[in-house]
Amino acid sequence: MMHRPSFSVFLMVGLSAAMWIGTAMAAEESSEVKVYKKACESGDPLACFELGYLYENGIGMRQGKGNALKYYTKACNLKYQFACEATVRVQKSKQ
Repeated sequence: MMHRPSFSVFLMVGLSAAMWIGTAMAAEESSEVKVYKKACESGDPLACFELGYLYENGIGMRQGKGNALKYYTKACNLKYQFACEATVRVQKSKQ
């Protein structure tokens, strides 16, 4: 049986690196963000959640509540509870 690798470890390392990079790379998409997007597209809820967090806080990319909401919602739909809570928080902040 083939086991699908978990991207969770990569995500946490990437998030740490993105925090160090900060907004200096906001104009470009960092390689960590590309990894998150690929993992999210593959159905990894933690990757989607991390993307939402990065967009919400402008870490490694331009801040964007709309994109944050998009990725938090996707993670919530994949049954990641923290993402559901973040979705509600971002929706309220946009009002």
